[in-house]
Amino acid sequence: MLRNFVVIALRNLMKNKLFSLINIGGLALGLTVFLFTNILANYEREYDSFFEKSDRIFMPTIHFAPGWSANMRTAPFVPTAMGPLMGEFPGVEQVARGLERPFIARIDDRKFQQKIRFVDEGFFEIFDLEFVAGDPNTMLGTPNSLIISDRMAEKYFGEADPLHKIITVDGQHDMQVSGIFQSLPENSHFRNSWVVESPLDMIASMEAISQLNGEDKIGNWEEIDPKNMTYVLLKEGVAPADLNNSLEELRLAHMPEELRELISKFTLIHVSRFNTYIEDAMGIPVYGVIQAIGLLILIMAIFNYTNLTTAQAMTRSREVGIRKVLGADRKSLFVQFTMESFILTFIAAFLSIAILEFVLPFLNDIIHRNVRFDIFGNPGAATFYFGTIFLTGLLSAAYPSTVLARMNISQVLSASMRFGKATVWLRNLMLGVQFTFAIVLTTIVFIISAQSNMVKEATNSFDRQHIVNLFDVRPEMLSSYDVLINELNAISSVIAASGESIVPFEGTQFLLDMATTRQPEDRVQTNFYFVDEHFMDVFEVPLLEGRSLMRSRRDLVEEWDEGDDAPATINILINEMAVQQFGWVSPQEAIGKHIFQMSSSPDSTAYTIVGVVEDRDLIGPSGRLAPAVFELRPGFFSRVSIRIANGEVSETLSSIEEVWNRVYPAYPLVQNSLEEQVTKSFSLFNNISLALTGLAIIAIILAGLGLFGLTVFMTEKRTKEIGLRKVFGASIPVIVRLLLWQFLKPVMVAIVFGLPLAWWLAQFYLEFFGNRVTLTAAIFIGAAVLNLGIAWVTVAIHAVQAALPNPIHALRYE
Repeated sequence: MLRNFVVIALRNLMKNKLFSLINIGGLALGLTVFLFTNILANYEREYDSFFEKSDRIFMPTIHFAPGWSANMRTAPFVPTAMGPLMGEFPGVEQVARGLERPFIARIDDRKFQQKIRFVDEGFFEIFDLEFVAGDPNTMLGTPNSLIISDRMAEKYFGEADPLHKIITVDGQHDMQVSGIFQSLPENSHFRNSWVVESPLDMIASMEAISQLNGEDKIGNWEEIDPKNMTYVLLKEGVAPADLNNSLEELRLAHMPEELRELISKFTLIHVSRFNTYIEDAMGIPVYGVIQAIGLLILIMAIFNYTNLTTAQAMTRSREVGIRKVLGADRKSLFVQFTMESFILTFIAAFLSIAILEFVLPFLNDIIHRNVRFDIFGNPGAATFYFGTIFLTGLLSAAYPSTVLARMNISQVLSASMRFGKATVWLRNLMLGVQFTFAIVLTTIVFIISAQSNMVKEATNSFDRQHIVNLFDVRPEMLSSYDVLINELNAISSVIAASGESIVPFEGTQFLLDMATTRQPEDRVQTNFYFVDEHFMDVFEVPLLEGRSLMRSRRDLVEEWDEGDDAPATINILINEMAVQQFGWVSPQEAIGKHIFQMSSSPDSTAYTIVGVVEDRDLIGPSGRLAPAVFELRPGFFSRVSIRIANGEVSETLSSIEEVWNRVYPAYPLVQNSLEEQVTKSFSLFNNISLALTGLAIIAIILAGLGLFGLTVFMTEKRTKEIGLRKVFGASIPVIVRLLLWQFLKPVMVAIVFGLPLAWWLAQFYLEFFGNRVTLTAAIFIGAAVLNLGIAWVTVAIHAVQAALPNPIHALRYE
């Protein structure tokens, strides 16, 4: 019996090749997208699961007070002094910090920029690294001990044994290699995440941090940095919520009052969530949305199959009638048609495997991940995949098989076989749902594209291709800063060179509360920038009123004397938005006014405004213009930016390198262009836009496929009707219009429901941005017209083909 079902199913697939291809192609595409979105989401959410105690490893995270930042709600890092105190909590088995700091490392005559992770003693009790050389119990026994990864050992020592070799750090500290560990997999937050940019290659003890840069190993409550991680290993059976009260007591007892106003609470998150913390920080469930879209695309593919199979039921009505006359019951008919669905689904499933294996390397290159589809080596993945196939086959078969199995025998053997209104209504509903989803996705893509273009437009105010940034200017290098700037300015193709604390679009902010009085209720949150007198020249920021900062005017804070002649205030520049926020009517009114830094001290720093500059977006993807304050203080410089004349960038880069090596021979040059900085800053949003665009295209293709198949089939079934209409005088335009209206009604309804839903989702997405694109009617009309146009063309082609033939052929159709 089973063999008979399979043979009949294969015969029917071969008999209707076009519709079989549409069904198989649609299901294969839907399964491919659904599987990839789930594989990607699970990959991102299962970071660090290979550690033996991963289920008990948590990280304290801060929650920012409401209103502090519109685009950052939480962050998975806490003050460095918090870690040692958490070790006293009941329920905590071990606590360890990991502080990442950049250094200049030298091996023999080779120098390179290297980041070292300084860890507490309990680090290796929490994370079971696999050591290939050295004794884990003693390898960090001294402050000059250093552990390196096998990847770094191979890179810098080749075939030689790295143990006991010397690596000189910052030109004066000799560190000895005391151990080698196996490099971590890519799905670890230590190696590949949105925050950690460098892999875990060098580890030193927390005692070494004091020796290398004088930093207090105990830490402090005012240092909150993305490069400072704290890890907590909970005891068996302890839930993270059990520590909430202890965390709140710690915050109230130790955190300074200014920070308590910024940070509302601490909570623990599982270490696997560190990689996806950006979802919590932004309030946008990125991977959840991707999974949901993948599921909806699979549902669209199932709808396609159900729609087309139900429509095809007309051609199989006589087959069903004959089977019933010969004794077939509903159960056997249901099994027969379900078997056909499962065969088609399994063909689509194997095709989806082939597609996924082919495209996965290309997708990994785009998203910079190493996602793998290991169906045979992972029992969980195999169960999920074959479960998805079974459920897809069952859902695809459920309605068509029921419709076919319950056909009335007296009708199916006569020419009067027709489907009821309920069947037609359901078919139109499924088609409408498909196009609703396609319209929503298309609209969202248009809005994301418009928002991205708006934000990027703000970066066009800078000459991105001709500005070069030099990074990692360390404090000990600032004694030669003036020499560097003078030599850079001496290059004929250099227009201007400037030092600063933060490069535009670097994504970091230094925030200070300022006010026109010393009253806390008047405070305004500002972005604070330390710049030199050429910063505005490099980035071509116009001065609107007043004067620029100049060393000759004693604006330079470092040159103040501590005597009686020290200025009472610090001279600064502010931007237009700061003028508005502080309540002045115009830039002219702001000149000469004083503002104060808010702090617990009654003698908080006072500033005098000497100039107002034009607003510029210096932060990055959020596109948020904010009140900005610029102060001339070279002691805080860590970056240098250079503007180069048009057409002379490549030649000038070699001259810049020569100057750097001459002024700082012991330090490697780390540089990029502002264009590269902008690209890096927008990479996440570009990836989101690219992913949604791809999914929107697939959704439109699936909706179009369903409409295409249904149109082909239904126009064939109405050939006789069309012939009769032509005999009675109907013109070709009338017939085409009739067919168009019938098939486009579900699309029109989809537009009515899809556009309001797209508007609601767009509002949710745009909440992240300070400056938002205006949701004009053109965006929604464009999405509607695009989908309607695709549907119209799909239907019109077949409508015209059905209306053109001579009626004689139509009347001989049956």
